[in-house]
Amino acid sequence: MGDYATIVFNAFVGFILLFANLKVSDGTKTNATRLIHDLLKNYDKDARPVKNASEVLTVKVKLAYNQLQDLYWNDELLKWNASDYGGQSVLNLHPSRMWTPDIELYDNTKEDEGHISNDKFRILVNSDGSATWFITKISRSACPIDVSKFPFDTQKCKIKLGSWTYDGRALDLKLDSNAVDLAQHKENSEWKLKSVTSKRRSVKHECCPTPFIDIVYSLEFHRKALYYIMTIIIPSMLLSLLACISFLFPADSGERVSLVISVLLGLVVFMLIVNDRTPVTSDAVPMVTEFFNSIAATTVLALLATAFILRLNHVSSGVPVPRCLARVRDCIAVALCMKKESLPKRVKLNFEEILLSESSTQYINLRDFTGQIPAGRKPLTEQKILVELQKLSAHLEEESVAREMKEDWHYTMEVFDRLFFVLFFIIFCVFAAYVFSFF
Repeated sequence: MGDYATIVFNAFVGFILLFANLKVSDGTKTNATRLIHDLLKNYDKDARPVKNASEVLTVKVKLAYNQLQDLYWNDELLKWNASDYGGQSVLNLHPSRMWTPDIELYDNTKEDEGHISNDKFRILVNSDGSATWFITKISRSACPIDVSKFPFDTQKCKIKLGSWTYDGRALDLKLDSNAVDLAQHKENSEWKLKSVTSKRRSVKHECCPTPFIDIVYSLEFHRKALYYIMTIIIPSMLLSLLACISFLFPADSGERVSLVISVLLGLVVFMLIVNDRTPVTSDAVPMVTEFFNSIAATTVLALLATAFILRLNHVSSGVPVPRCLARVRDCIAVALCMKKESLPKRVKLNFEEILLSESSTQYINLRDFTGQIPAGRKPLTEQKILVELQKLSAHLEEESVAREMKEDWHYTMEVFDRLFFVLFFIIFCVFAAYVFSFF
């Protein structure tokens, strides 16, 4: 019986507490409902919330790095005495139930993102009429792109906010602070934020006699070029260096042409990668595109120079070096401090004098030359020996002249080989200095 009385007593106390909580909640809800009803009874959300039509309504704008954050204004038609409504000093109203500024993002890229509003977030209204709208509106604005220095480019983007229908006499925009809130800024792997500035402007349009007020935020970004340097620019420069080194290979090795062609194909592959990552525009030619075009043109010239060197190396024997080419070669050799190696002089023999000095002998003893007289052969006369020796001398003379011509062509090839190596190495150094000047 005692346990039953205890259970009944606890249930009674719980019922009383529940009823008391419901009464308190019902009283609070009644005050808020009555307040909203009284405020919005004769309220027109399409009219500016000012009592004097000539009064300018001021809206303060605060921008965060990645979103429009806050809007502040004063609604003179939404003021009340908090003591008359049970101390209710703050209301959270849906944007559709009160006047909101028609701030637009100019140059927006999507139709539904131009208007700066978000019905998901309520407006905080205080008893003194001050309204605060905390918006997390993410919009996209179109910005011009200058890729002339890509991938070492710096992009500047301007975000323009302003009223679409209210001129400066009806709505004024002011900056809540000159700086942009960068608390939510996170470092990007491709872009670095250099600066953010804001400016309030009064602009007069051709359509309207009264100027409109707008706010322009200027953001400056610098592209991080480390990825392009390590994966594209440096490998392509090394390929260009290989084209220079090809002139150090012997002309008879047969690897020159294949090496230069391989370098050219490698540059084409890198150019395809760059084209996939370069913004498509015809206003300017990206620096990296000019760089690759220059390297490709240089590689083609190196291929032509290699063909010229190989042509010099395979000139038919017996063809002398043209005088004009020899003069150019000698001038280049002097500039490059090259000197032709002198060939050993050939000793000329006068076979007639030799034979006359041995005139006391009618026949030449062949045993003096071979150690024995060939069987079945008759001794040769001096005249026949002289003829044979003259033929041998003429043959040796022809071989000597041909060898001298060949050496002359080889020397010409070496001079132009050295010239092309120096020229293309200088071009490579110029390209390297040009690229690293952007660092």
